Amino acid sequence: MFFRNIRLPQSIFFILLVLTGVAVSGFYQIHSIIMKILLIFFLWEYTVVINRIYDERKYEKLHYSASLTFLSTSLILGLALGPVFLSLGVAYIIAGTVYSVPPLRLRKYMFGTAFIGTGSVLAFLIGYYENHSTALTHEILNYCILLFLATSLGSTIKDMKDYEKDRKDGIKNIFTVFGLEKGKKISLALLLVTFLIPSLVFNLPIDISFFVIMGVLSVAVFIKIEDFRPVMFLAFLVLLYCVLRLKGIV
Repeated sequence: MFFRNIRLPQSIFFILLVLTGVAVSGFYQIHSIIMKILLIFFLWEYTVVINRIYDERKYEKLHYSASLTFLSTSLILGLALGPVFLSLGVAYIIAGTVYSVPPLRLRKYMFGTAFIGTGSVLAFLIGYYENHSTALTHEILNYCILLFLATSLGSTIKDMKDYEKDRKDGIKNIFTVFGLEKGKKISLALLLVTFLIPSLVFNLPIDISFFVIMGVLSVAVFIKIEDFRPVMFLAFLVLLYCVLRLKGIV
């Protein structure tokens, strides 16, 4: 049950976002970093299980037990890290719950992927905060806005594989509203925009060239194999590049 719920690419992505926040803050305390990684991992696993329960209508006791285990572990880790992290963890839990659980079940509506954007921002902030002296500056807020937009828009492409099931379940997304072919074109356009969003921060010619190449490559790869995982790997590379640029390494 536990290993079936682990979605490795997404787990790595959220962990990388935490590490990005750590890199931006400049606070490198190993114990704290490990705790933060564990926190985001269990938060993510909670949302995976709770989504599976209501997506696949698996209401077995085992699934509820797993969700409660991940939930309680997340809260304990947040509490151990401090009030700020507990608040961020609770916000993540609320976002994941309203995304999957009736009566709200935001997954039913267009751009429910805003949950991924929200979760991405919270993961970044979990990494960024270290103590009360860590300031939420205007620059950091701008990063959060861009991260929210990028991860919300880019992740729409993942819904293509569930097109038939989502259509039968009455879930509204780009594919069920506009049809499979038109939805694919819209999602690919949004995916390309996602890879170009970092150029609003890093806009040297070499930066823009890199983002354009990675964006075009991500679209080409998805068209070729229709698998979101290689696209996430390219997103990892872009995220790494952005961190290195922020730290002045490249």
